[in-house]
This record gives sequence, C-alpha cells and structure tokens, in this order.
Amino acid sequence: AVMNSPSSSNIAPSIARCGSLTISRTRLQISFSPGKTGNFRSARAWDWSPSPEFGDITEILRAADSACYMAKEQGRNRVQVYSEDDADLARRRGEMDWVSHTSGALAEDRFRLRMQPVLSISDSQPNVQHCELLVNMISRDGEVIPPNAFLPAAERYNLAARIDRWVLTRALSWLANDDDDRGRPDICAVNLSAQSLSEVGFLEFVRSECERFDVP
Repeated sequence: AVMNSPSSSNIAPSIARCGSLTISRTRLQISFSPGKTGNFRSARAWDWSPSPEFGDITEILRAADSACYMAKEQGRNRVQVYSEDDADLARRRGEMDWVSHTSGALAEDRFRLRMQPVLSISDSQPNVQHCELLVNMISRDGEVIPPNAFLPAAERYNLAARIDRWVLTRALSWLANDDDDRGRPDICAVNLSAQSLSEVGFLEFVRSECERFDVP
C-alpha cells in the first residue's frame, strides 16, 4: 500500500525484515511485502516523514490499512496508492470505521433488540401474536444506531455471524424470562446472515442455546 502525499517524493527504499514497525516523534517506518501476507525472509521498507495531509500516525496507519484491503479486493499482487480523492478508498475507510465500532460494541455488549409487531391483513389467525426482533447498536454516547449503518460492513468483514449469535442468545433469553411482563409472541422471527447459515456448527449452536434456555 502506498499513501500519496507531498512527502512521497522523499521516500528512500531499503531492505528490512518483514513486519518491522518503528515510530518516533517525527518519523514512521513500515516494512511490508506488496500484495502478500504471511512470514517472508525479506520485504521492502519505506521511511518517510508524516505529511500534514494525514494528521498523525494513527491517520497514516488507517490510510495504509484501507489501501491494503483495496489492493486485496482488486485481485492482490498489486500496489494500491491511497488518495483522499479516491471514492472507493473513502468508502473502504468508512467501512473500516464501522468494523471498529462493531467489534467494540460486541466486546462491550452494546447491542439492543427491538421488537416490531407483524400484523396480518386477514382475519385467518386473529389470536396469533407475531413479531420480528431487530438489532440496534448503542454508541458509547448512548446514540441508537440502526442496523443498516453497521451491518453491511459487518457482513463484508465476517462479523455478521457474531452478531447473529448475540441476537439469538438474547432473543432466547427474553423468551425464557418469566419476570418480563411484556408478554410473549406466538411467533418470533429473527434475521440471520448468509455467514451463519453457511457456518459449520451454527445449527448445533442453535440447538444448544434452545436447550440452555428451555425454549422448544
């Protein structure tokens, strides 16, 4: 990955060990192997001074991360130049931000379920209560974040199955909770991602959770 900045003309290539990262007060050195991941005997290293365009070391690493993922998405074995004017890279950086937010919310249990009634337009089953459970994220500031904001990035970066497991466990816990006086629906639907449906062991997880909460 390459970051396009005014200081890029001062880049001096040298050989260093793969995986090396050196940060000082004014300079950053990253060793990498273009287009490949893993352990290698040698790699190319670039040493440059951070440009005001990127702000600080954190911004530089985020930009490099976005460029690396874009290079992989474009077929690997290539060098991707980062530019703030690149719409695809801007989208990628936005997704990476949501990946970080989602991982933090999972670690800190900052998801909440919302029950949405499902109503029939016919009178064929007037006494059947049907609902759908939807998941929201709660930010550290208490803001309620709808699923369409974080689920696309979660699905792209393989976090959707973890969210599905959180949803299923909390849904079964709610259904089994006799102290909750909000009533129980006859039919309760949850949405699952393709990752969960194709994941080996997910069906066993569902069975195990149903047994744990004594939900038939």
